[in-house]
Amino acid sequence: MKIRYIVLALFLCSIFNIGYAQVPTDALRYARLQLGSGTARTMGVGGSIGALGADFSSLSTNPAGLASFRKSEFSLSPGFFTNTTTSTLVSKENIGSSTDATKLTLNSWGFVFVYRPKSGNSDWKTFNLGFGKNRLNNLDEEFSFEGRSKGTIVESLTDQAQGFTDNKLNPFSTSLAYSTGAIYKKNGAGPTAYTNDFVGLSDKLIKKSQYVLNEGKVTEFVLSLAGNYKEKIQIGGTVAFPRAAFNSYKGYEEKDSENENTAFDGLKFTDSLQINTPAGKSVTAKLGAIYKLSQSLRVGVALHSPTSWNITEQYNNSMTYAYTEAGVSNEYKDSSPDGLYSYKVVTPARVIGSLGYIIGQKGFLSAEVEYIDYSKLRFKFSDIGDKPFETTLNNQIKTQFKAGVNTRLGAEIVLGSTDRAKTEDDGRVTRTTAQGVFRLRGGLGLYSNPLRADNSIAKVYSLGLGFREDHFFIDLAGQLGRNQTGYTPYTTTSGAAQQVNNDSRTMHYVMTVGFKF
Repeated sequence: MKIRYIVLALFLCSIFNIGYAQVPTDALRYARLQLGSGTARTMGVGGSIGALGADFSSLSTNPAGLASFRKSEFSLSPGFFTNTTTSTLVSKENIGSSTDATKLTLNSWGFVFVYRPKSGNSDWKTFNLGFGKNRLNNLDEEFSFEGRSKGTIVESLTDQAQGFTDNKLNPFSTSLAYSTGAIYKKNGAGPTAYTNDFVGLSDKLIKKSQYVLNEGKVTEFVLSLAGNYKEKIQIGGTVAFPRAAFNSYKGYEEKDSENENTAFDGLKFTDSLQINTPAGKSVTAKLGAIYKLSQSLRVGVALHSPTSWNITEQYNNSMTYAYTEAGVSNEYKDSSPDGLYSYKVVTPARVIGSLGYIIGQKGFLSAEVEYIDYSKLRFKFSDIGDKPFETTLNNQIKTQFKAGVNTRLGAEIVLGSTDRAKTEDDGRVTRTTAQGVFRLRGGLGLYSNPLRADNSIAKVYSLGLGFREDHFFIDLAGQLGRNQTGYTPYTTTSGAAQQVNNDSRTMHYVMTVGFKF
């Protein structure tokens, strides 16, 4: 499938998983991050701030950049996100339906404190401390579709029920289908064989619709320390406490609007999922260094440790099924119990190399390359009975995922530099160049797809503006883009495959306000 990006979708549309068994792509919520997306300045240069620093986002990428600060500061970065998605159920007669979503975000906040040793002869020029929070991933998504196509979700539920007695059916899926009459036992075929009202009618068109609302984010609280040695080497470290929150609601409906099935009238299946990671339970260590090859050229490197995420899922489902039997209309509804499950996801280490070139007082060029091996993602289940499923999931990750290289490029231009004349005591006139207060920024991010079967490169384009004075600054950044993905409402081995094409147009704006002291 061809995917075009201006704004990168940092999460995958998940398949409609009845009963919430984990799938390999679930782990990508915690591994596929957009580093450097916290402040407007870093976002404006595409996240490529690692070798330059002096921005709060660097505490989450290369903490050595903390040593580039010359003054203490506080910064706050609110954001605004809007998305329009047109969804089309693939079938000859269907047209797309659009859903609009708007949300305010808090991308970043933080403090930096600069300490200069009192001894002027010290080789360590500064020791800087920083703490605060950065947003690393946006999991918000909203869309809906409506149309007619062959097949039904009942076929999927029937497939899953085969081989189980009715008291062993899944309470979150097949048991609901059985109790409401969507599936029932096949006469004379034994206690573990099931059928439904659609047998022999697989060529008929069924009206389908679904509303999907996903809300979530990945953030981390950072505590960082960095030092500047002889204005030549900067070294820094961060202890980060990441957290994830994700809520999902899906309401799926089918209707026989053309009365092509005399037994079936309609159904509705809803499922809700809440994911949380407890505060302080996940920890990432980040180490970084920056070396000044010259006054203009700097190189940086950073290493992020693997992270063990402690995840708790809460979920429940409900189903309503309406049918006509012997001329009598019937409708039954059932709900699942409240499900609760805890497990771990271990995300792999990251290595980031960066390069920065300062063009005098006119601006800079920057570049960053990040390496992460997604095939090393791992699920860990504490229940011994779930170990076979854990092995299956992790083997699927090994075969389906690959290592990825992400590249971020950026530039900043200083606007309004002026020459100033000064008359010395001896009458000589000297001239100096005063750096302008306005900045113009641009960036490009190139992100590889984690899936082996997809060699596409996702692109992120960024633009930014800045105003900077000695004690105050304000930065703006924006991303405008289009993202095309596929979504599968449900899967089945016996019925027609379902495919929904989502075409999303996204705008994301961030403003950073900061005070130096």
